[in-house]
Amino acid sequence: MTLRVGVVAAGAGPIVSRALAELVAADADLDVELVRLGFFAGAQALRDGVVDVVIAPPSGAREDGVSSEQIATEPRVLVL
Repeated sequence: MTLRVGVVAAGAGPIVSRALAELVAADADLDVELVRLGFFAGAQALRDGVVDVVIAPPSGAREDGVSSEQIATEPRVLVL
């Protein structure tokens, strides 16, 4: 089985790596395909069947036909 994972934001690397390592450890027969998505493209990619799941920062907007769950938090840093 192949799981297509949409990934938004380069800063999500450690979160994505940890989540995918746990998935593969739970099911050695699982193939994971990473799909890079634009910042606001996650919901549409899910609706279009391009990906099965998206790991992205919350958009704050309700999306028809898409449910979300927070899997991690991280601090924000502003550099001026």
